[in-house]
Amino acid sequence: MKKIKDFINQLILKKKSKKVLFLRSILLIVGFLIFYQVFVSKGSSYNWLQGDWSGGAEPGAVATHTSNQTGWTKFFSKDTNVDTTTTPGEITLSDTAISATITETLDADFNAGTKDTTYVANDNVYLLKPLGASCTTTAECDGGWCDADTCSSFWMGGGICSGIEVYYEDISSTKQWKTANTDCDTPQCGIDGGQDGDNLVDPVANPSVDFSLYPAQNSCKTIGGRLPTKTELECIYTNKASLGNNFVANIYWSSTEYSTGFAWKQYFGNGLQNGNNKTNYYYARCVR
Repeated sequence: MKKIKDFINQLILKKKSKKVLFLRSILLIVGFLIFYQVFVSKGSSYNWLQGDWSGGAEPGAVATHTSNQTGWTKFFSKDTNVDTTTTPGEITLSDTAISATITETLDADFNAGTKDTTYVANDNVYLLKPLGASCTTTAECDGGWCDADTCSSFWMGGGICSGIEVYYEDISSTKQWKTANTDCDTPQCGIDGGQDGDNLVDPVANPSVDFSLYPAQNSCKTIGGRLPTKTELECIYTNKASLGNNFVANIYWSSTEYSTGFAWKQYFGNGLQNGNNKTNYYYARCVR
């Protein structure tokens, strides 16, 4: 009997041990799951094509919305001078003056220039060439023109005709001396009335004077010059070979009045000077 009791007790102890081991296993699994949920984080990335920047500049916030990947309308910017509404889907500077202050610094050669000292050719930007440099077109030359493959000044011959400089070419088309055959009075001329020898005043020295009724002089004013006097025009004719040598064998206006309806002009075919109607259309070569 005793052996039977001992056998039964052992069976009971084994069953209890199995229950304890099972409970321990359950506790370990539950604890692992809890630990995993607490210390493990999940990550994900959201990508979308943004076509609307109407939300404006946002220098601080970033898109963190995970539930709506299509609702972000802002953009990152250092300031608010950005236009996102004029052309939908495009970003431009709202203040055009800002663009004029931007300087490119990636290329050392271009960094030395500005928009006023560069020219564009063959999809490239180059610094304008100084006087005396070789050239193929006038666009390459700084403040001048390309003459015989050399960058030259627009104005030439300062020491030939009493210190005046002569423009490198004629005014683009023939002009009238005046739109009517009437007196040249002040302030356009030095003296009232049709005076022989009276000259149109210098528009460079008198920028406020209106020369709209004096087309030839007005054209010279636009390039910073004036018509030459009768005496200066004679000197230009005499030295035309040294002053561009590109004059036409035709009539050129001077700034000198001849009479009420006439002004002095000169024929560059033979050098003849005389007066003719102020309303006639003749060539003009400006001086300064």
